[in-house]
Amino acid sequence: PTELSAYLGVRLESVSRALGLLLKDGLVQRDPHDMDGRSWLYSTVESSERVDATDQGLVATIEHRAFGFPNTEFEDLNESRVRRHLEEAIAESVCDRRAGRRASAIDKLSVVIREASKRNFTELELRARCEIATTSRQENRSDELIEQVSILREFQFGKRKGAGPAAAIAAAHANYESGRPGPPGHVSPQQMYALLVAAETGYSQLAGEQPQDPEWRMRRGWARLGIADNLRQQTQFGRALHHVSLAEFDFGKEDAYGRARTLFMRGFCLRLRGQFARAQSALVEALHLNMIHDFQMFEADARGQLGEVARCLGEHESSRKYLEAAGDLGRKFQLPTTRAFAESGLGALSFAEGEYDTAIGHLTASNDTFESCGNTVGHALTLRRLATVCRHASPEYNGTRNLEELRKNSNARSVRLFASNRSPAGLATCVIEHGRWGLATGHAPTVDESCDVLARLVVGDRANHSLLRLDPCVPQLISDFAAETESVTVSASAEQLLRDVKERNEVSQSAPQPIESTNAEMACEPRCIDEDGRWLDPVINSAVTLIG
Repeated sequence: PTELSAYLGVRLESVSRALGLLLKDGLVQRDPHDMDGRSWLYSTVESSERVDATDQGLVATIEHRAFGFPNTEFEDLNESRVRRHLEEAIAESVCDRRAGRRASAIDKLSVVIREASKRNFTELELRARCEIATTSRQENRSDELIEQVSILREFQFGKRKGAGPAAAIAAAHANYESGRPGPPGHVSPQQMYALLVAAETGYSQLAGEQPQDPEWRMRRGWARLGIADNLRQQTQFGRALHHVSLAEFDFGKEDAYGRARTLFMRGFCLRLRGQFARAQSALVEALHLNMIHDFQMFEADARGQLGEVARCLGEHESSRKYLEAAGDLGRKFQLPTTRAFAESGLGALSFAEGEYDTAIGHLTASNDTFESCGNTVGHALTLRRLATVCRHASPEYNGTRNLEELRKNSNARSVRLFASNRSPAGLATCVIEHGRWGLATGHAPTVDESCDVLARLVVGDRANHSLLRLDPCVPQLISDFAAETESVTVSASAEQLLRDVKERNEVSQSAPQPIESTNAEMACEPRCIDEDGRWLDPVINSAVTLIG
């Protein structure tokens, strides 16, 4: 398959899939390679040399549709061959999406939906609608995503008729797409979690009813990976990693993209836990799979995460290469969030190296991009980083904006965003930044007020305390600030927090790796309470009033 892929100029996945179909139909045979026991030799069987006119038309059709050429006619093909042809077109559109050709994927899927609907190939139509919903979501086409999910719900509730288990398939697909992150104000993380669990259950039932079809096991793997991502966003890393392992089992060795995504999610969760060496190992393997299979869009995310991990490990040169490559791929494929996180990471890296002017340039660019694309999580982090860099920067900064004004505005905007995201760790870093500015300027009231709000934040509700101790950097930042201010109340709170962190790490055997203080100052990943945590409101108001 590898040699044939290179000869035809077609992706390895497509060639492997086509050979599998030809093998199934008895048109080719497979024999072990005499010189390499790991490889296979494919050859045509004698009967396949007789190709009639219909077969010639089929070959032309497959060449046109599967490899991206338009204006293909279907009318002269029999039903089974049209079905096979449409299956290959769906698979090719998925390859297009993973390689960054999302517009091409949507065009092909639209043709599949039209032809499948005309012939009452309900399962194929539903599969194509699910894929076009996924592609629309990644392309930020909210209206098209909502339209496809609505149609799937019509199949689910019988408003549109379909053969076989159409309602069950449509329900599973609709639940999966509704459970993935969508337009702002979509549904809460808890609601998305319930939808993804429903999708997982639906795909499991279909896998049990149709064990010969690997699609449902793969779909269940994606639902489980979606659950893992959802739990990551809710700061439940242990449960997230459990679902990563379940997804890994479902994907096996057949789905390289699924394997790459599970490795990425494992690395992402481990990085958030502060286990940087283990995170790096998983992410390097994910990147390797991305490069082999040409998953360029996903490669951007993998390189971005590796850049953050390398920075925390003190591997600055590697970090810079990863982050710059992630930014370039983000620009190439119009991924503003990926590009903004890469710029923010480069700003944090420049700060660690004492290049404050460069850091301000990167962080300002990142801030502008986050503001335009509406990612409040990255925006809050970047603004707080910018405030910290401005406090450290030299008064001789050559920029066009006043540093003190920039610092003050950045921290005030950051604390408001962290408040809207209900992130205790984010609030803590903003309050510490404000208090350190008070120390640097000798403004005692600012220091005292910061210590008061921080102590209340640390000793608040048990859920708040639990989230703070999960962060690999913030507990130490609080302890350092307590030492700097000599605050008795903050010191007592910090000591209790660090004792709890140590106890938790001994029980879970998941202690974070220590990082340099300059890297710690750039820390604070989003760790949010659920939206019913009303106890945080008074502390939120105090922090926002103090800083803003």
